[in-house]
Amino acid sequence: MALDPQKALQQAKIPAGTVLFEAGRPPSMLWVVHEGEITLKSASGKRLYNLGANSTPGFAALLTRRPLGATYVTAKDSLISAFPVNPAGNFNTLVLGKLNVGILAVRSLMQEVLVSRKTFGTISEFAADLLKSIDNLCLTYYKLNPGAFEGQAGGQILDPLVPQTKVLIDDFTSNGGEIPETITAGWLDQDHSTLLKKLYEMESEFNEDEFTFLRRILSLPADLQGNIFKTDAALLQILAGKLAEMVISSIEEVKQIHETINEGISTLLSGEYSFVEKIFLVADVAGDAGRPPLMGIIRFLVGLAEKVKTSHQTLFGVPVDASVPALAKLADMLKAQKAEEKPQEVSSAVAAGVDVKALRRDLAGSVGKIMNFVALPADDGKKLIADLKTLKGFTNPLDSGGDPRKVRRAISKVYWGIWEKAFFKLKEQKGNLPLPVDWMLRFGFFDDEMLDDEHIGALTQCRDTTRGKPGYSILNALDWLPVIGDKKEPPSLDEMGMGFFEKLKMEHKDKGWKRETDVPDEFAGYAIRIRYEIQNFLEINVRLTSGSPATSFPILTRYSVNMPLDKAFVTNDRLSECVDRILAIDYSLFHRETLFNDEERGILKEFIQLQVMPWFIIVPSIGTKVMMWQDLASPNKRTSKGRIAVPIFATADLFSLMVDAMAAFRWELTKSIQGPDWNNVAVPSITSDYTDYVQFYKKNREISPEIKERLAAEFKRFRSDRDRFTNDYGNWLKSEAEGNMKMNRVVRAIFYRHVPFAKPVRDKVSTQPAFAELHNRFVNIRTKKLRESEARYKKFDPLPDVLKKNLDFYRV
Repeated sequence: MALDPQKALQQAKIPAGTVLFEAGRPPSMLWVVHEGEITLKSASGKRLYNLGANSTPGFAALLTRRPLGATYVTAKDSLISAFPVNPAGNFNTLVLGKLNVGILAVRSLMQEVLVSRKTFGTISEFAADLLKSIDNLCLTYYKLNPGAFEGQAGGQILDPLVPQTKVLIDDFTSNGGEIPETITAGWLDQDHSTLLKKLYEMESEFNEDEFTFLRRILSLPADLQGNIFKTDAALLQILAGKLAEMVISSIEEVKQIHETINEGISTLLSGEYSFVEKIFLVADVAGDAGRPPLMGIIRFLVGLAEKVKTSHQTLFGVPVDASVPALAKLADMLKAQKAEEKPQEVSSAVAAGVDVKALRRDLAGSVGKIMNFVALPADDGKKLIADLKTLKGFTNPLDSGGDPRKVRRAISKVYWGIWEKAFFKLKEQKGNLPLPVDWMLRFGFFDDEMLDDEHIGALTQCRDTTRGKPGYSILNALDWLPVIGDKKEPPSLDEMGMGFFEKLKMEHKDKGWKRETDVPDEFAGYAIRIRYEIQNFLEINVRLTSGSPATSFPILTRYSVNMPLDKAFVTNDRLSECVDRILAIDYSLFHRETLFNDEERGILKEFIQLQVMPWFIIVPSIGTKVMMWQDLASPNKRTSKGRIAVPIFATADLFSLMVDAMAAFRWELTKSIQGPDWNNVAVPSITSDYTDYVQFYKKNREISPEIKERLAAEFKRFRSDRDRFTNDYGNWLKSEAEGNMKMNRVVRAIFYRHVPFAKPVRDKVSTQPAFAELHNRFVNIRTKKLRESEARYKKFDPLPDVLKKNLDFYRV
């Protein structure tokens, strides 16, 4: 049923399902919904969002004189008024010359913006999860059937996913990603965007700051608004115009996400090239005997299909329009073989003859043993056990949304309280801890039922007896916390970048503390500092180093393991080797300019390059990210050491993960040192030159049109200039250092100036034409600097070691 678009209504009762007006038609009525609810639908009949009472549906199109962007249908019986208007008339005509109607309409626009943005966020999460899953399935299919990615006759490739997958594989492997031999549902649900250098967030041009400003105006007292708009009605018209544009833009963005979701669902469920068909074909060819290693993939795919269908119905009000004949067959395979797939590769621990059954007996009931050890209150214990049982009942406990995420949050909150209590008891026990507690503190172990035999066996082999390279500040979390507690280092910054002392001053303004040394131990003693560090460094970085904060869980489970744990285990020596490899290329990474004074020898305010190694802190997590947490321990002290968090189990190439973290370290340290001039091109630095390059590359005559087009697409993959720099830094260390040209000449010149190669690498690449001119310029600048320094240092005899090292830094 549809209403006459020209017929006036005065608080008429309109039944549910009535079409008020259709998409594409020019608006000619001002509609006011007094009671009820209106649904905006796309051309395909999918729900965009709903508008409730006191709304004016279609008013944005009426104001802007544009065709309606959606079909408006009553979702329930509604009480509605409608007034014919002349769209060509002025604003006063549209609102019938009544100020109260105008204010109602404009407020309705504001509410519609809020509703549309909330809808945008909700369906964006759904789309991002779908795109993430499709990318992971692309990687999976490549692993299962690499022959399908070879060019067909005449170089023609029929499968539309082949080109996309080839790009994904190249990015994934070049950034240190490894596809496990046996792919589990947990691995498929992980967010690998860091390794793929992708963003799954939907792009939006919505101006949050502008909307906040407009919203604040419309939040003023009603009498004040009335006086303002009576004085100047044009202000109300401007507000309405701005909000109307936001509504129309939001409707279009929501429809664009609908298209993205439609394409994703089609890729997943419809047609001969869908993943349901692909995986079914692989499983069918494998037969019953070869199917067990595929069961994790089948389980994930069937669960994903059901999740997509349920979410689609909930979000859009209509079922998925997709033909999936192979889906039922995959579900039948899953029913026929319920046993969880086991990794085919036997861990070194099991191969070495570890008695896993005996270990299982020792670890049985680990949750209860840990809770008893820390004397967890009975009520908290019962709730925790119930939540763990609920979590284990989900098809995928690490699902990025819905109930699994809520349950994980509840468990995590209690878990960190337990971890903290266990740490303090560690000192009392003098290291003599029950095995489950020891593993919890070191690895994040908690529930023996959530790990397989090979994981249990591998953990017995994860004992680090190495010391790392002398001079490298590497500590695990258990050794790091006493450093903070004993005041050898200041506590870390929190997520908002605020320091421990700043927070204390805010909480105790009446104390009048000027320096941290003024704070008595009752406010900043050993236990307080450690609790702060656990909450503001350890807990946060365990989540971030997982590589996927949306699916993170501090407890080690089979769902987060995609390679043998003993191979993922990060030791001091392994970490040292990665740092060595990076410094062998980027030798100045940890150097910073500072002042050196030695009054006894008459050395005053001598600028030198000083190497300051950051702290590398190994935290009890498993994941695909090394987190650069702080470039400086104290913003006011340039010689203070930064902090890098490393997962104890790195499930991707550790060197690649470290390269990304070191890029972030370089960027943030330069920003801290440069201060307000960090992006001032008049003060050359890696940050200022690089941001200038990103901002003006389209006008740069040294870059060809083809490269500019490629850069425009490349830059969209990253959230910020720092992320773009991180990508180029990886290319600089992994490719350009080997003589493989991956960068354009402009960014190559920036890097050669500010991130110079170590001498052996420079000598190797300087013979190539792309580097010859850059190398000569670099040598001339450094030689001049060296000679100036040597001339100044002649009067210092003997020469202090710090000045000798400074001369060595400039020698080329």
